[in-house]
This record gives sequence, C-alpha cells and structure tokens, in this order.
Amino acid sequence: MDATPAALRARLVERPVASLDELKSIVLPPLALVGALPEKYVAYRADAPPPSALGGWWATMQHALLTHTFVTWGDALQKAHLYDTIIDGYFVPQEPRVWLHTLATCSEQLRAARPGQDARLHPLGRTALVHILERFGQKPLVQKILLAVDAERSAPKRDLAWTDAVGQLVALPTRAANAFEHETPACLGTSLYLGHLAQDWEAALATHGNPQRLAELLAKLVRSGFVAPSPHGSFWASIGPALVARWQDGASAQMAFTDEYTHAWHGVSAELGTALDAVLYALAAYLDQLLTRTHCAWPLDMSEQSAGSEGKHFLSAEATYARSAAYSLLELVGGGDDDVAGMDAVHIGSAYPGTLWSPLLSLALAAWTPHDALQDLVTYWASAERCVRTSVKQEQSLTAMLLAYTTDASAKGAWEALAHSPLFLEGVSRHLDHTDATIRRLGMLVAERVSRITVAPPTKPLSFPSSVWDGRGDGREVCRVLRALADSFQLGEIADAKVDAAAWTDALHLHEEPKSLALPESAPARPAPKTRRLPERVPAKPPPRAPARPKIEVLDETTDEFHTYAPPPQHDMSSDEGADSESDEGEDDKTTLDSAFTKPRPVPVYVYELAPLARERDVYAQKTLLKHAEPLLRRKTGWGAEIAEHAVDLCVALCSMQDTYSLRAFEERRTAALAALCIACPDPVADCLYEQLFLPHYAVAQRIAMLHAVAYAAQELAGQRTPEHINVATTRLADDAAMHAREAGERQTAAADPERHAVRVRRHAVRSALAPDTPLPFAPEGSVRPTVAYTTAALPAFLFPLLNRYWTYCQAHRGQRVLRAGGDVALSAPVLGAILQTLAVLCYYAQNAPHFYQRLVPDVLELVDAVLATPDVDALVAGAALSLALIVLQATLQASQGLDLVRAHAPLLARLQQAAQGCFAAEETRAGLGAPTPEVLAAPSARARRCAAAVVVQLAELQDEAQRAFFHPGRVW
Repeated sequence: MDATPAALRARLVERPVASLDELKSIVLPPLALVGALPEKYVAYRADAPPPSALGGWWATMQHALLTHTFVTWGDALQKAHLYDTIIDGYFVPQEPRVWLHTLATCSEQLRAARPGQDARLHPLGRTALVHILERFGQKPLVQKILLAVDAERSAPKRDLAWTDAVGQLVALPTRAANAFEHETPACLGTSLYLGHLAQDWEAALATHGNPQRLAELLAKLVRSGFVAPSPHGSFWASIGPALVARWQDGASAQMAFTDEYTHAWHGVSAELGTALDAVLYALAAYLDQLLTRTHCAWPLDMSEQSAGSEGKHFLSAEATYARSAAYSLLELVGGGDDDVAGMDAVHIGSAYPGTLWSPLLSLALAAWTPHDALQDLVTYWASAERCVRTSVKQEQSLTAMLLAYTTDASAKGAWEALAHSPLFLEGVSRHLDHTDATIRRLGMLVAERVSRITVAPPTKPLSFPSSVWDGRGDGREVCRVLRALADSFQLGEIADAKVDAAAWTDALHLHEEPKSLALPESAPARPAPKTRRLPERVPAKPPPRAPARPKIEVLDETTDEFHTYAPPPQHDMSSDEGADSESDEGEDDKTTLDSAFTKPRPVPVYVYELAPLARERDVYAQKTLLKHAEPLLRRKTGWGAEIAEHAVDLCVALCSMQDTYSLRAFEERRTAALAALCIACPDPVADCLYEQLFLPHYAVAQRIAMLHAVAYAAQELAGQRTPEHINVATTRLADDAAMHAREAGERQTAAADPERHAVRVRRHAVRSALAPDTPLPFAPEGSVRPTVAYTTAALPAFLFPLLNRYWTYCQAHRGQRVLRAGGDVALSAPVLGAILQTLAVLCYYAQNAPHFYQRLVPDVLELVDAVLATPDVDALVAGAALSLALIVLQATLQASQGLDLVRAHAPLLARLQQAAQGCFAAEETRAGLGAPTPEVLAAPSARARRCAAAVVVQLAELQDEAQRAFFHPGRVW
C-alpha cells in the first residue's frame, strides 16, 4: 500500500472512502509520527509517512478532516471510539510542531464559518472545530507554540511564524464570536480565554525564557485592551495567583523571586518599549485594587471612628507587609535599569486626571521610583490647576508620597534645592489658600516636614502649634496619622524588608487558585420526585395586624418626643422684616450635625454684599441672598447711587445662579430680585439682561427668568400695583384686542343680518351678567417707588435695545456655519416665544411714549413678519408673534394712527395679512372639524388661530379706513 503523504491525501479527499477499515488505513498511520497512535492499532506504524509530513501536508490533512472526514464518518468514528483519538492526534498532540498548523487551520475555518460567507462550514465540521478549541484551554498553548516556532531552521521564518501565531492567538475569541454568534462556546469567551492565555504566558516565561517573543505577545495583549484594568478580568488578575506561587517557591530571606525568574521579567520589560507604560500602569491599578480591599489602604479607615483609634490599620504590621509586597512586584516587572521607560509615568501617574492611588501604594511607588522623579512630583503637587481641582483623597496620596521622600537620606540634597525654590513656596501658598480645611492642613504638614529636614541650626524649622493638629474634624485625624508615619518610617525599609511570603500573601488577600479554562461542570440532575401527587393548595395565612396606635398619647419628661432637638430660630433684630413663623426653606432643619456646626450667614446690609453671595457655591449663602436681595434693593431704590455702582455686577451674578440645591421658590425670588434691580436702574440693568439673554452659556430657564424680570419691572414702572406673569398678561391683552376686533367685525356685518346680530348681543349681555366680578389684588400704597416714568424709558431702555440685540443675534446666527454648544438656544421655541410675549407687554404699556407709532410700531411689525416667514414655525411662537401684532395694531387703531401706518408701510401690512391668513388656514386644517374642548381651546394652536383671525380683521379695518380717507379726504371718520 502506498503510504506517501500525497497518496494518503488523494485516497482521503479525491475519491470516496469505501469502508471504515479503509478510513482507518488512511488516517491512523500518520499518528505514529506524533506519538498518538493507540496500541490497539500498532500494526499501522509500518505504514506511517516520513517525518517530512509534519510540514504543509499535515495542515492539508487537518483541513480534509474538518471539511470531509468528520462530516461523512463522524458517527462511525465515534462508535469505533476513534473520534477523540483523531482530534487529539491530528490537532493537539504532544508534538509541538503540529500546533502551528492547528492554530492556522482553526483560524481559517472560523473565517469560513462566519455567517454570510460563501464557503460555510458544515454543522458537523463546526462541532469538530468546537471540540478542538475546547482542548486549547487544557493544554499549555503558549509553550507549545514557542516550541513549534523554535523548531524552524530559518531565523526569518521563525520570526514570521511567531508574529502570525501571536495575531491568531489574540484574535481567536473575536473570530469565534463572529463565527458562532450567540452560540459561542464558553471556553472561547474573551475574558476566560485571554485569562488562560495570560496564565500560559506566565508559565512560558518561567520555563522557556525567551523575553523577546513573550514581550511581543504581551504587547499584542496590551493593544487588545486585556492588560488594562477591568472588572471583567485582566492580565494581572489572571496571573496574580501564579505570581504568588512563584513568590512562595523562590522566597528567601533577601529575594522574593529566583534570579532566573527576575531576569526573565526584566528582559521582557526591556523589550516592551512604549507598551511598558501601559503594563506598569495596569500593574499599579491591580495592586491598588488589592490594597483597597484591606483596612490599611488609607490613613483613616471607616472602622476608626472613635477617639484615639485613627491609624490603627495604616500603621500596622499588615500595612508594612502589604507595601513591601507591592514594592516587590513593581521591582520584579519594572526594576533593573533605572532608565527603563514607564517608571516616571506610573509614579506621576497618580497625578493623572481620573487616576487615584491609595496612600499605601504611594509609599511603595515612592520606594520603587528613582529620586529623579521628585522634581516632577513637586511640580505637579504645586501646580495651580491641580490645587483648584484636587480632591481630599488625591491630596492624601501625594502627601504620603512627599513625606516618604522626606525620610530618605539620599533625597535630602534634592529637598534642599527645592525647599526655597519659588515652585515649592507657591505650592505651599496655594494649599494655604485652599477653601477645604483638610487640604490646607495637608499642605501645612508637607511644609513643616520639609522645613525640618532642610533648615540647619541655629535657624528654627517651621513648626505649627499643636492646636492645628489636635482635635477632630477638618482633616486633623488624617494629618496626625501621616505625621506619625513620617516620624516612624524610613523609605529604605520597604526595599530592605525581609521576605515573608506567607505574611505578604495574607496582606494582599491573594489565596485563590488560578482559574482553569475547563468547561464548567453541568449541574447535577435533580432527583426524581418521591410521589406523583400534586401538593395541596393551602390558603396563605393573613399577615399579623399591628396593634392599633392610641389616638392620644401622654408625654412626660422621660419620653423621647418630649425633648426638642433645636432651639427656636433667633431673628436678627436689626432687620426691618418681621419674624417668620415658618422655616425660610424646607432644608433649614437644625437637627443635622452639618447644620449644627454651620455658622449662620449675616443679613446683607449693603448692595455690594449681594453679588459675592450669588457666586458662592454654598446653600446657606444662596438662601440668604434669595431671602434678602429683593427687600434690600427696594429699600434702597431712589436713594443715592449705591445700586447703580453695583447694578451690572449683581445682575450678571443673579442671572448665572442655578437651582443646584432645590431651594423653595428659587425662580420666583431670583426673578423678583432682578425685577427690583431693573426698577432701580432701568437703563443699565435692562441692557445687561438683554446682553446676557443672547449669550450661549445660559439655560432656557435662566433666559426666561431674565425676560420675566424685565416684564415685571415694566409693569411696576407703568403703575401696575400687582404685575402679571407675561403669559397671563399677553393672553389677557390679546384676548381684549381680539374681542375689540370681533366687535368691529360684527358692526360691519350687522346691516347684512340684523336679527342674527340681535341674538348675539343678547347672549353676550347674559354672559356678562353671569360672570363673577373678581378684581385683581393690589400691593400696598407706596410699596413701589419708580425712579423714572415708564413712558420715558420704554423706547430707549426697554424696547429698542431688545429689538437691536435680537436682530444682531439673528444676523450672526445666519452667518455662522458651526454653532457652539447652546448657541441656538435663544432661537428655540420657548425662548423666542417668551421674547415676543415680553415685547407685547412692553409695547402695551408704552403706547403713550414719544415716537411709539412712528418708529416702534413698524419695527415690531417687521419682527412679526420675519418670525412668521420662518419655515415650520412653532405654534407657540406663531401665537406669541400674532398676539404681539394684535396688541400693536389695536393700539394703532385706538390712537387713530392707522392711516399713517398704511401710507408708509403698505407692503409690510400686505405681507403680514398674507402670513396671518396662511397661519389661520394651517391651524384650522390641523385642528380638524371635531368639537372644541377646553384642552383644545387652551392649546397654542388655538391661540394662534384666534390671534390670526383677529389680525386679519384689524388689517381689513385699517385698509377700509385708508380707502375711505382716499375717496373722502376732507371727511373725518
């Protein structure tokens, strides 16, 4: 029988196999080359092909088995107990040279098995492929591939084969997920597979010792993202228990690991290049995660709340073991040459935004990092940007690292050069100026320790009094623990610590065994039921009823409810406001510990005190401002120039306030304060509000509050005792104008149908008689003291500035292709509708202002025409624009100024009439023919429809008046 490789492949693929015996004669002899031939079939050893068959021919046989043999003869091979034998022998044998072919074949078949591919793998071939991939988790994969690569004779081929194998190894779970989709085997899950690959990598490092090739695989894992810290598993979490095992095996009095293992790691680090930064950063994050689980990671643990117990864990022997263990792992991976890249990156990495090391790990980092990084560390510690954005935890970490350097004699020269440098002095000054008391004390602690080691007698070193450190709260406990650490700690002790593998393992809480990639065992079958009878349905017992609470309880001095928790609030007698019987805010509960130690805010007396309160990020400051701003401004209105000097500053501060603390009546009080400020100084404050209105960094609620303040101020300046909300005022004024327009229309049609007109008049009289007379409430006399008449300031201070800034903003908005965030908020429907409503209120009360009809009315109608000409205008905006036009046209008709308006601006009125008719038709079509309900009548579309109809009627009346004046020029109508 011909046993050459070509003949065996031809018999297997090119022609059908007649029987199982013939199949055995083809596939079993090559197993003798890899030592996988069962003893039962030793006779086939004589037909084995030559050793050269382990090359490309073997890969061809693997492909033939997956695509033909297992599909046709799979069941027969399983019955003959040869299925697993062939898989193990051809794909995962003890012979390492086969593994390169197996990896390439599996990768090729996974690509072919992807959905949508032309050459899809048969389901039985997919099953065989899954069996092969499952065995990857049971074999030393990386070591087999390394041995297979080393078996190549040519060095370039070895490098090329390893590069291909690395890419295939890391990409295997992704290709399996693409091929199997939701049916991906559990062993090929990304975390589980790469975790096993990391364990194989560490085992190969300990036995094989080829740093260059292993560094290439580790760099590939870095690029895949598996080395980065992750809650779903990472490189260091996978090999951590294995490192502990090497630790314990090679531990001695002076060395934590054997020389061979340490040199192997140093060789990998030297070959990693730029990937070393990510590897060291991930190692530091993994160690920090382990240390954070303990009680000794931070100077003050949550369990150390009683007096005198602080620092019990941070200064314990367990903390000493933990930082020595962390240092030994850092030294193993990144030690050796002081110029290894990545040391400074991890050391200063504690200062990277979003990165926070625990103080215990910071001590290990300080011992592991060369002293050249002290300059960079002090530079970052003293930077102004970091001091502003720092947190208390980050400050503790940096302080611990700096204090560790003060205990090292070799760093004394560096400290003497830094102690009097402007960099360090500015850093101390920035810490002393910080608003947080804990950060201030930590900065004082660093300054005191640096002064102690750098100042020589007879000069006295810096020493703060004991009152700074004694007591509780504001970081005193943390500073006492760090002071005790600096007095009893030497940085060199970490590197010179005696190795205690058991204590180090306990300190890091690393006791679990390495995870295996074997498939999870199936759950045991449930035992058969002892009986086939169904359980009887038993009604549930009713829940026990609680005893009824007595309606009247007698309180005595021993009852808890009898004792009060806070004294009654003391009101400031200098204030002219009456004592409030209720709490000013819902949050003013003095039973909390925070509010008990909070110093009450003094009542502001001068106007310049208000703006700092508005800018301060404190709930009590904002409460004080909102409570006292409006009364103070109203008391000082009309007396001196104090408000005018600080009006713009206070206006910007009030506009920028946000309801961060959910204070009661925040918007109402803020708007009232802005309105009072606008009443006191209409000219600068109104223009400042308009300027802030069109800036991009304000929210919609803030912009609407500005407009409400302007409307309230205008109404008060016009003599209104109780100003109305702009929505209520605009609706009322528009409805009045629409009623006048309706009456005018009815007068014109009365002659055509007098009987129908008489019925309408009678119905209107009945409704008016039945309507309740509810006069509006008014403020006490003298509560409003306007500084100027509204008709004098209406056009120059209120109306024209708003119109000019709106047109300027629209021009800039059209010419700007790319808008910043919030840049188009001023043109949104709520804000634009509020602008138009505010204009309506301002115009109504400015009817008697000079040049109102000649200059302002055409400008306002131009604005309405531009808004209605916008494509897809919102119903809310259309209703507000038509309400504005309706109010202005009604005022023009009542003042008998319509003839001049028609003569000077006939095209504008024609466009406006066409737009109103189009809006009415569109809203009428959108509303449909259903019966109107209260909800429909109150909708913005219904309001727009009513206002559009009224505008059309008023424009028709203007045209009739112009025609009568044209045909009868001498007659007065």
